[in-house]
Amino acid sequence: KIDYFNFDTKALLFSNPNKVALTNSHNNVLTNYLKAQIDYSTSFKWLDLNVLAGAEQTDNRSQSFNASRELSLFPDLVQLNAFPSLNQNMTGDATSWALQSYYGRVNLVASDRYLFELNARYDGSSRFAPDFKRFGFFPSLSAGWVLSKEKFLSKINWLSLLKLRASWGSLGNQNIGDYPYISSLVLGQGVFNGNIVSSAAQTVVANRKITWEATKLLNFGFDGSFFRNRLNVEFDYYVKNTDDILLSLPIPMIVGLGAGVQNAGSVQNKGWDLQIGYNDRIGKDFKFGITGVFSDVRNKVMDLKGTGPYISGFQITREGDEIGALYGFQAKGLFQKPEDVAASATQFGAVKPGDIQYVDQNKDGVINNLDRVIIGSRIPRYTYSANLFFEYKGFDVTLFFQGVGKWNGLQIQDAAWAFFNAGSVRDIHLDRWSLTKTPEENAKATYPRFFISQTNNTQTSSYWVDDASFVKLKTAVLGYTFPATILKKTPFSLFKVYLSGQNIFSWDKVPGYDPEAPLGNPFNYPQVASFVAGVKVSLK
Repeated sequence: KIDYFNFDTKALLFSNPNKVALTNSHNNVLTNYLKAQIDYSTSFKWLDLNVLAGAEQTDNRSQSFNASRELSLFPDLVQLNAFPSLNQNMTGDATSWALQSYYGRVNLVASDRYLFELNARYDGSSRFAPDFKRFGFFPSLSAGWVLSKEKFLSKINWLSLLKLRASWGSLGNQNIGDYPYISSLVLGQGVFNGNIVSSAAQTVVANRKITWEATKLLNFGFDGSFFRNRLNVEFDYYVKNTDDILLSLPIPMIVGLGAGVQNAGSVQNKGWDLQIGYNDRIGKDFKFGITGVFSDVRNKVMDLKGTGPYISGFQITREGDEIGALYGFQAKGLFQKPEDVAASATQFGAVKPGDIQYVDQNKDGVINNLDRVIIGSRIPRYTYSANLFFEYKGFDVTLFFQGVGKWNGLQIQDAAWAFFNAGSVRDIHLDRWSLTKTPEENAKATYPRFFISQTNNTQTSSYWVDDASFVKLKTAVLGYTFPATILKKTPFSLFKVYLSGQNIFSWDKVPGYDPEAPLGNPFNYPQVASFVAGVKVSLK
């Protein structure tokens, strides 16, 4: 308890907390897990066979209980009975869920080069109604061919491994809360005719016809090792379709209830992953290794059951486009003359030269929400990383780079606008449009005229969208290990000194903030560069 007094009169103003209260809480979670599994393996002259089958069940029950009382005459006694029952309060709840699964796997290896695997799962969840598809069947299969073990390739000295792979599989998701198919009631209290009465109401629409969300993944790839495993390559191309996505889509307000969960979406991701590594030695003392990882993915909403689009702030999700695309006005540049403003479509507020001009997409002479279009993407394209290692006569250097080749960021509020929220100006504001500059200088301006509480220039538009691609030196380590000849007369079997750093440097085009920061959030704490010097020793 903290008492606050008037500095001059010394009178008690208030206390925080202003009431002495005690709360007792008890939470209990019990999870039962049962699993039975059988595994059988055998080998023939040219075939290795492994068969696995099993079943498992998980049930979970959680309970909570809270009790509180207030205004004790003996606050040092931390027991509920020391508090009067006048203002007591008690709450308690319990939830439960269960999963039941049957699974199996058959694995075949023929002639040590033909690989086959078949998996199947049959999963049931208490989160779905027992009379409508409570169980889901999720099979998968894969095949591989080790070409490097074929006779027609076995004599190629520089080929260590060449393997082709293909797979298809499905996986289910049921994480939607515990009772979405039951018309559950919310209990509470209210005042009726001046009296406190208990109440119960259904607040969310129940849906008994929901079932498992299913993700299906098709993958093709190969693994290769060359030049006595010095060069290693892995490549995968995949198509990932998620169907029957469990969503809460908006319903008419006349229903009077919140939207329930339904199987109402389909999303596709197509992409590829490539990893290339090379390790070698030059002479006796110099060793090095380089590993590069490259990937790309394209996202597309295939189906929303005819609903949408769904607009949240400056992002939109709709059929035919990616999830959460940047959405706003397409900027045409800055107005340069009063005649340009007069000839343009009507925009926001008192528009003047130096303000942002927007494209009238539907040609109706007015800039409004109907003129918004997709202005950028927040799904990274062409991501990559590189890990480099060098070692020479006790010295070792490790460098790790990470980057994104195609990405968009959005600057708003403090990250972009001068004087926003009584803030200051930044270097980017120096290149602004101004009446004191020549027409030639204003034509090249990259920032609008200075504005305060002006609505036109603060609209979400392509003017504030940046190229957020970047390359970062994420980690660097420099070390030196003293040779054994020097340590021979010391108590150490290993003595190494090193200097390491994290988040060291970034090459990007984003002015003033981290391109990895959350979208449109200038207040996000930046990634901090840190450096550590140390010694690693081992005693004999």
